[in-house]
Amino acid sequence: MGNQDQQSLAESENKFMHFIRETQVNNMFVYREQLQSNSQRGKYFLKVDMDHLHAFDDMLVKCFRNNPSDYIKVFESAVETIYRTDYYDEMNPDMEVSPKFQVQIHSDENPKMLRDLQSDLIGKLVCLPGIIVSTSKSTIRARKAVF
Repeated sequence: MGNQDQQSLAESENKFMHFIRETQVNNMFVYREQLQSNSQRGKYFLKVDMDHLHAFDDMLVKCFRNNPSDYIKVFESAVETIYRTDYYDEMNPDMEVSPKFQVQIHSDENPKMLRDLQSDLIGKLVCLPGIIVSTSKSTIRARKAVF
């Protein structure tokens, strides 16, 4: 990964932190309050609506969709940083010092059908109907060998 990519990821982490702290829906800081509520109950995840992220920063969403494996790590790191700086209480023995948070993405966009997936979507964030029961890395296998 190049120096510019690392700088871009660092900028993105700051944008994600700003998004979590500042996004309001009906005069309520939805992600800030969700993070506080979930962490107090020992549930270390944050559900994010893709429409809110889209309204916040289009370019961030574009980068996120094109390189989700890197950007989800950065997003989760931003959530963990906010937890440590804003919500972690050393005096509360029930709170974990540095838990791993999971960012769950939700979207109301029209899902693609499984048969519509093409090779240009490998490694990209796509919306599919159904329930995920298993994941694995894609493998390359030869279908026909000519000698």
